[in-house]
Amino acid sequence: MALPVSGDGNTTPFTGRRGPNAEVPIVLIETHHADPDTQAVFDDVKSTRGLPFVNTDYRALSR
Repeated sequence: MALPVSGDGNTTPFTGRRGPNAEVPIVLIETHHADPDTQAVFDDVKSTRGLPFVNTDYRALSR
């Protein structure tokens, strides 16, 4: 079911950048290099998601 859109439909497209600063590379944190607090979050993510590993999304976001 489509929801109604309010307004006249005239919008200005976004032309900016969507994403992290391109000048700073995203660095993934390996579990064994993480501090104890981050390791605890990784353990919680693995337990909650029912996975034996933490995927790259969570490892990148941990920075």
